Amino acid sequence: MPALQFLPPLKSIRYARGAFPLSHAKRLVLPENSGPATDALAQRIVDEIGTHTAAPAFLTPAEGAIECSIGAVASPQSYTLTISPKGIALVGADAAGVFYGLQTLLQIVRQCGDELPALKITDAPDYPVRGFYHDISRGRVPTRATLFALVEKMAAAKLNQLQLYVEHTFAFRNHPDIWAGSDPLTADDILALDEHCARHHIELVPSLSTFGHFYTALVAPRKQHLNEYDLDGSALPFSWWDRMGHYTLDCRHADSFALVAEMIRELRPLFRSKHFNLCCDETFDLGKGRNAAFAQKHGVGRLYVDFLKKLCGVVRAEGAVRSTGTTPPTSTTPRARSSRRPAARSTSAPAAAAGTAGSTTSTPPPPTSSASRNAAGRPAPPASSTPTGATAATSTSLATATTACSSAPPRRGTPRPPPPPLSTPPSTPSRSVTPRRPTPSSCARSAAPPSFRGSSSCSGSTQNIEKLRAQLAKVAAAAQPQDPLALREALVGARGQALMQALGGLLVCFAKKRKVPRGLDVAAIANDLRRFEADVSELWHARNRPSEYFRVRAALLELARRLDRAALGLPWLQ
Repeated sequence: MPALQFLPPLKSIRYARGAFPLSHAKRLVLPENSGPATDALAQRIVDEIGTHTAAPAFLTPAEGAIECSIGAVASPQSYTLTISPKGIALVGADAAGVFYGLQTLLQIVRQCGDELPALKITDAPDYPVRGFYHDISRGRVPTRATLFALVEKMAAAKLNQLQLYVEHTFAFRNHPDIWAGSDPLTADDILALDEHCARHHIELVPSLSTFGHFYTALVAPRKQHLNEYDLDGSALPFSWWDRMGHYTLDCRHADSFALVAEMIRELRPLFRSKHFNLCCDETFDLGKGRNAAFAQKHGVGRLYVDFLKKLCGVVRAEGAVRSTGTTPPTSTTPRARSSRRPAARSTSAPAAAAGTAGSTTSTPPPPTSSASRNAAGRPAPPASSTPTGATAATSTSLATATTACSSAPPRRGTPRPPPPPLSTPPSTPSRSVTPRRPTPSSCARSAAPPSFRGSSSCSGSTQNIEKLRAQLAKVAAAAQPQDPLALREALVGARGQALMQALGGLLVCFAKKRKVPRGLDVAAIANDLRRFEADVSELWHARNRPSEYFRVRAALLELARRLDRAALGLPWLQ
């Protein structure tokens, strides 16, 4: 048989003689207190085995079992998986190790069908923290179900840390002028997501822009005085450019620190994690406006570091929610489950709350009750162990140009991170201080039905997209877990790329007043943009809250309108 493929790759795999028929897999035994997510994953393995086998012959209780246990293995989160003609043995160093070993076993069953090759796998992570940093501030705010599905995909890939990049997309209690119109996450959303992450051995780390990238706050009339630049931001139209490149806090204003400290104190207690990512990146305007004289005398680095140290003090003062660490459960009494019928769900949580590992659709768990919180109002520690490395003082494996600040001192032996540079100021690209003023845009809804269509403006690109469709269809059919939207998203994205290439050529012609090449039909491209917007809208709202989609729609439809004017020979709008 062909060599097995694994995601992520394994540390070591050795094949032996013989094979284990899945028809002999009569029982699957889990350690006691394995947790709802592990139970759900085991159930998936049971169901997968059922698709490859008929009713098994009678076997003695000692044969034909899949035995999972916690024992002495090399390092935290590691496991050994042994498949022999008599059975399957999985030994994890801890609960996370058992969970990851079951993920590997599921991949083997899916690839091999009714007979598994004899082998021994020894596996452990190369990095104790393996994270994903998800931007939920630049337009899209995922639904709770989408975030739950993301967690389950991460668990299938054996990732163990998630950060959500937040600028303005959390519903701060006293500051609706920051998040209005963005359909933000609520405290209940964070609590439910944190619980779901903990069940899947994933640490949810809070991440909040606290210095740069403060656009939505600093264009609010009541907060614009906290801008490094003296701008009447509330009087200016929305600008994607300035949202990314301007609007840094005036770090020497007392109200700036008070605002950020309040935001941290409201967000911090919703997470089990001992870490807090303060971001503090891309403070492009620092020392160029109200603090120019101070920066000239003391340096921009002094402005930056002084404010950063104050923010770190706030995070440390908030303390840390203590977790169970990486100590294995004290009770490892095995409990059996049959592979011939659906396994009973754990009584510690509803089946819908546990979800199916790797599934793309999940029901959020019930809200955390007051009994499960500690005296500080924070969620109680998870039943599952925290990923190794959670006590590191910073999380530097996810994002560059961010500052992660620990709210608890590192354990002995954990290397401390290097301090932020004092003499090197943040990069400050040269550009105008005054934000651009975009032309008002039309927000009319396209009447085109949301469906994938071949682009009439780019016939060559259409042929390439059809080839891509066939290739992606094969990949999607074999993908696990299944995601019905993934193939459509890839195809719509490919079509968008073809449109952007055609648009690039048109814009060059318009800018330099050149004649449009014969192969480019301006009116057809405008219509394709409208169809593209309808497709994007459908996919956007399938996974995300409406949030700021109105800005995307306005930009695409305004561009289509201007192309129509150009096709009719009317002046190009400035």
